[in-house]
Amino acid sequence: MLKPANRVAESVTFHAIEFAKKAQLLRESGRDIVSLSIGEPDFTAPPLVCETLVKATQSGLSGYSATLGLEPLRMCIA
Repeated sequence: MLKPANRVAESVTFHAIEFAKKAQLLRESGRDIVSLSIGEPDFTAPPLVCETLVKATQSGLSGYSATLGLEPLRMCIA
């Protein structure tokens, strides 16, 4: 059997995973928890969002935006 490298024992758990575990424990204890830690919602997007996504993809708007973000949006935020 293969032995894991020593550095594996030194690795740390991703913070979002720890928060998800805590949220699950609280949920199991009866608390109403809305977990936003990992970004995996337990519901689907509204139909309008899905339709808009399909249209954007079909028109070629499926790549990443510039690293700094879209300039018109940055100007609005500023």
